[in-house]
Amino acid sequence: MQTRQKLAITLALAAVALVVYWQTREGSHVPPAFRQVMSDSDFEARVSRLKPRSGELASTPGASALALEVVEITLGGQADLGGVVPGDLLITLNNSNITAASDLDARGSSTASLGLLTESGKRRSINVRPGKIGIITVPYYRPEIALITGERRPPEILAPAELGIALRQIDPDLAETAWHRAIAAGYKPDDVSNYCGMQIALRQGRFDAALAFSRCIDSDSDAGRSMFPQPQYRIAIAAGRLDEAISAARSTKGVKVDISELKALVAIEKRQGRKFAAATRPVDALTGFRSVDLLPNSIELATQTDASFLERVRSAQPFEVEAPVAHTTSVFFGPKDPLKNADFRIRFRAQQSGGAGGQYANMFRVALFDRVAHGPRAWGEIPNEFILTAGMEANGLATQMHVGHATEEIEFHYLDRTARLDGKAIHELRLIRIDGDGLIFFNDQRIASVPVDQSIANVGFFMQCVGMTVQVESIEARELVAK
Repeated sequence: MQTRQKLAITLALAAVALVVYWQTREGSHVPPAFRQVMSDSDFEARVSRLKPRSGELASTPGASALALEVVEITLGGQADLGGVVPGDLLITLNNSNITAASDLDARGSSTASLGLLTESGKRRSINVRPGKIGIITVPYYRPEIALITGERRPPEILAPAELGIALRQIDPDLAETAWHRAIAAGYKPDDVSNYCGMQIALRQGRFDAALAFSRCIDSDSDAGRSMFPQPQYRIAIAAGRLDEAISAARSTKGVKVDISELKALVAIEKRQGRKFAAATRPVDALTGFRSVDLLPNSIELATQTDASFLERVRSAQPFEVEAPVAHTTSVFFGPKDPLKNADFRIRFRAQQSGGAGGQYANMFRVALFDRVAHGPRAWGEIPNEFILTAGMEANGLATQMHVGHATEEIEFHYLDRTARLDGKAIHELRLIRIDGDGLIFFNDQRIASVPVDQSIANVGFFMQCVGMTVQVESIEARELVAK
């Protein structure tokens, strides 16, 4: 009798464990509802003005929803000589789908044909010889392919879903309304809708909604395989959800992620006796603060390698900073009086001054730093006094954030397909420090919310150019004063 009872209990526990496993595997979370952000009349008017997007939802029989996105190229390598640029998608090798970087290693000892899809939707191919191609790639999910190759749907469902996919990064409000219509017409939420919802919410700055959508994506699906290191980890950092960022880093498959720096930030939270809450602060409205312009009269140089820089900052006119390859122009400046809370914004165009010269040889970055910790020291002797740092590297492939503290730091990358350092595109970096809250924005999107050292009471501004030519369109240095 006891044996039967034990067996029954064992089977019951096994059944519960199996249910929990499948709920976790299939996603027991319920995705947020897509909102109708605009009226029917506004929606129809906006849709009627849309121009056809070349190749946006183009497909071929047997196409895969998972491809590889090129995020970095080696100058002079096969890919570079073949005209491959960051943002291109690698979709086929000898007419077979590419779904993982290992597919490129299996191309054999003969010349192979590599099929590409450009950001404009054009298809092309290049021939690659055995050996290194000279690229770095990340998995890239193509929801338009998953939609087209999935179950058959009537036009009243398919049409708004296609629109929601095509415009998710371009016009998020219109895309969300399109998905609202698709769901209302009978579209059942799946990885395609959840992935688009995540990207739409992220573009809108709705980080809680973006995280909620991301939790509903099956980690074993094509969409789930493209989640590292973006976007779930990035969303958690942007939302200030450090514990969730650690969880996302730990759950990655086949990639080891160093979470010691994230743990250091959690330790700061505990030491300060608070839970970081910048995700809910209406920063752009600066509730509780008034903004005071520090330019042009109250700025002085702290340290300089370019004697004319201060006057160019004060002029409020566009100016150029050039640092040839392997050369650095670094400038530290700040207000004459101690500054506690600051809002630093810079709009710029940049391009490489020449060929790459190794890591950090082509870089443009800005920062908020601790002027007291800095002191009158040379660059090579400067301790870790940075509070917030953000910058552009090499070919404009990534925005690198280095968040510094007296004893802790965190460094990670934010990939952005639109970040091109071609001397034409204008980008904006914005750093905000409010007491113990630090925020970084890139092109009006918040990409980091982190706790910073509250004891720093004399903040300065920093700009560095390495192997780059930078056209500064405008600089804003403002003090945030409690009302």
